[in-house]
Amino acid sequence: MFAPISGLILSDAGYVYTGTFAADKTEIISYLSTWQNNVPLYVYENIIKDIFHLTSISQLTNALYTVINIINYDLGFLFLTFMMKRRYGPAAGMSTLFVCFLVLGLNNQMYQFYTTALSWPATCLGLYLYIRLKEHTSRKIYCLTAFLFGISLCWGYLVRPSSIIYVIAIVIFEIINIRRNKEILMKKAAVCVFVLCGFLAFQTIFQFAGSFYTLPLDESKHAVMAQYLAYGASGDGAGSSEVRAAIADTPDQETRKETAISIWISELKSMGPVGYCRFLIKKHALETRDGTYGLTNPHIEEQYSSNPLIHLLQDIWYSNGRFVAITSVFMQAVYLLLLLGVIVSIRINDPLSFVLKLSLIGWHMFLLIFEGARTGYTIQAFPVMIPLAVLGYLSLYKRARLPFVH
Repeated sequence: MFAPISGLILSDAGYVYTGTFAADKTEIISYLSTWQNNVPLYVYENIIKDIFHLTSISQLTNALYTVINIINYDLGFLFLTFMMKRRYGPAAGMSTLFVCFLVLGLNNQMYQFYTTALSWPATCLGLYLYIRLKEHTSRKIYCLTAFLFGISLCWGYLVRPSSIIYVIAIVIFEIINIRRNKEILMKKAAVCVFVLCGFLAFQTIFQFAGSFYTLPLDESKHAVMAQYLAYGASGDGAGSSEVRAAIADTPDQETRKETAISIWISELKSMGPVGYCRFLIKKHALETRDGTYGLTNPHIEEQYSSNPLIHLLQDIWYSNGRFVAITSVFMQAVYLLLLLGVIVSIRINDPLSFVLKLSLIGWHMFLLIFEGARTGYTIQAFPVMIPLAVLGYLSLYKRARLPFVH
């Protein structure tokens, strides 16, 4: 459905996409010199380009990248389905697949080829593998699962570091519930070793693959972590134009770090404790209120087709389409139902739900502290929100069969 209405990708994703096919690499070098967090995306898009022997951007190219983007999301849907089925049964599994389709399968994220989609299956796979690690299996399966878990962590970390925040929740849960038993401690130590091996193995493979697409980046322009702090405390929480300009004008990383920290501290002092709390409340509202994920803002070049069926789909999903208002209402309703399910899940008390809730808190804390104020950023929390919502609604209808419900 989304492949025929795909178009040239815009914004940050567009810089990487057009840079992949550009003969003159000047613009993409300038962009990636600053935003090196998108280098893995550039490598990934180049690998796709070489596998399919693509030479230029065309409607067929746009459609192909859209299909691959959709496959990324579909893989995540399957991993979450397997996780819920294995932990709570077939009904939970099928419900999860249905909710995934409603929440993400029917919105314009499908044709936005960006790190959101690339990190999505990594997070979902990691959650599924964690469930497998909690099972009593043979030593070989256990070690292999830990190794694959390490691969999923590295995959997610390289593409979008915040995508592995759920690991912090897992570590906290495991520390809280640690048992001073020599055999159990040895088992957990073995998990850590194999997870590390998987992480390093994927890192090595990525470095090898990336070596074929190396660009002469200017390290003095490299964005530093501190500037995301400054962005997160200025403007509406996404960084004011003045702050962004001040940081961009710095000549090197060290000066950029000092400038960003100075701006961050200045912003906090000017707001004060009460003012900063008000600021965070407004910022959180901006991050969570739009269930359409900016549907009315074009993410691709929207060129209408003369084909009646394709034109109808464009009217449904394009930012200025005739039926986009109906689409917006539908997406917002689905999003509100998702939030309601998450709220209901508060009464559920079992190990997995604890990890999911803690992960959700971690993701929102991250978005409050660093650059945020955009609804699209919350999609990275959907791998925990969707299972929680499913558990919340199932607890209303199957309370007798869910003994962990209060």
